[in-house]
Amino acid sequence: MDVLLAVTFTGLTMVTLAADGETASLAYLLVALMTAPIALRQRAPVLTMCAILGAIGAYVLCYDDMRFNTGVGMLVAMFTVATLRPRWAAAVMFTLTAGVTTMVHVRLDPDTALVDTAQVMVIVFGAWALGEGAGGFLLKDGPPGRIISSCAPSRPEPSCSRPPSPTA
Repeated sequence: MDVLLAVTFTGLTMVTLAADGETASLAYLLVALMTAPIALRQRAPVLTMCAILGAIGAYVLCYDDMRFNTGVGMLVAMFTVATLRPRWAAAVMFTLTAGVTTMVHVRLDPDTALVDTAQVMVIVFGAWALGEGAGGFLLKDGPPGRIISSCAPSRPEPSCSRPPSPTA
């Protein structure tokens, strides 16, 4: 499902870029890196988010514009980090996002950078909060990257209802 999501988002951003008349292959590469890493988000959520933020920053540094919405990859990545990784990792990614977003908006329009960055960060914080909420259904115990259901047999919870096991 993540691959389908990545292909859809990447395709939409590519079509938008082509409709704007962009011809530089670097632009297409960077735009693809703003959404395509979503395909790997459950295996490497922090690296996925870093790749997306790096592509957003690099695009703005190279082209001094942001004619289309590139934030969808960033939001999906923030949600995933908050869901699958500890809170401190989400806080680090949120802070990194604030830095990249500030750089983007200062470079694009210094007069409105503060307001624009604040708006983006409220939305990113919402993705973090939604991810934390979704992560509430999972226990973030064990080795890094290992997520177990709150109803896993190795850790029964009184709130988990399981059918009785069949007896012979």
